[in-house]
Amino acid sequence: MKRGKKILTGVLAAALAAGSAVPALAAEGWKQDTAGWMYENEDGSHVTNGWKLADGKWYYFGSDGYMDTGWILDNGIWYFCNAGGDMLTGWVESGGVWYFCNASGAMATGWVLDNGTWYFCDASGAMLTGWVQVDGVNYYLNAASDGTKGAMKTGEATIGGQVYHFDASGACTDTISAPSGRYYGDGRAVSGGTVPGGSSGGSSGGSSGGSSGGSGGGTSVPVTSEEGQHMNEVVKEEVEEVAAVVVEENDAILAVRMTASDRVEDQRMTVVVDDELSDDVTIGETDVEDAVLAIADTLLADENVARIEYPNAGLSFDLTAEGANPDLIKEEVAKALERLGDQPLSYLRSKTYTGVVTMTDGGTVTYDVVFNFQ
Repeated sequence: MKRGKKILTGVLAAALAAGSAVPALAAEGWKQDTAGWMYENEDGSHVTNGWKLADGKWYYFGSDGYMDTGWILDNGIWYFCNAGGDMLTGWVESGGVWYFCNASGAMATGWVLDNGTWYFCDASGAMLTGWVQVDGVNYYLNAASDGTKGAMKTGEATIGGQVYHFDASGACTDTISAPSGRYYGDGRAVSGGTVPGGSSGGSSGGSSGGSSGGSGGGTSVPVTSEEGQHMNEVVKEEVEEVAAVVVEENDAILAVRMTASDRVEDQRMTVVVDDELSDDVTIGETDVEDAVLAIADTLLADENVARIEYPNAGLSFDLTAEGANPDLIKEEVAKALERLGDQPLSYLRSKTYTGVVTMTDGGTVTYDVVFNFQ
């Protein structure tokens, strides 16, 4: 019996001796020194050059291992972390200017849909107020600090003592003297651009609300030919019909917005996607494929369309060539779409799909489809 105890004691001693040769694991968690906060992994290393989810919140750590705050540029996308390091989403005020960060934390530019209301942010991310011209169309973004600052006006509104009228898309149907800034639908000024904290023309959301900006470059947005304008009008009607179905039948698709002006050469369709659902729904489960094919049908049916190009898929179709078959063209487009069917909607993040249409009168129209995750 004593011998058995000695053997057991020896085994335990050997195990302890062997264990002492293995580095002790550190307690994972936050560490602080005089320079700031770090996050230590179990192996004693620190999180660097990236994001860390801790206690249900996201934090960013620089190359030195210390937690960063304020504006953070990561892989070409701006994020904002407050003084405590928490990555923020939704509306963020910084330097007296309002910005909108999507559910993923990414700063939004261009048109932003929040709780059923449209806002517009320039290329720096700054929420604009007052009169702005987007893709050649005039809009008014509420300049009053009444709880709806920055909200796009629709219907009838009295501005500066004068009554103005706006259609359902927010486009002003009256003549105005001059907008405070001119922009493309993605937030870029017609010329110029800045980074968060700056302004590229127009009145930012942090101002008191007048026309405090410049002219946004003073040049006009390119205008297409008469045939191109007619094409835009027909395509827009088709998009509105298809969009209503897509939004109604898909919880992950929140809205679809098309460039308001038919005259603009560069048309933009913005599909607003629910960021929280984007990983759980595949592209094939939505009606996006049917929507694109319906628009393709519209283009192919127009006798004034000479050529259709889809640069992303490497497709180009000359409709004036002998033997050109619209059905075969549509089949090729369908095949390109099917290859995306099994991908989650989140696959579309930061992607732009482009179609270039050349008319028989030489005019061209570029249709860009972009995805805004909120």
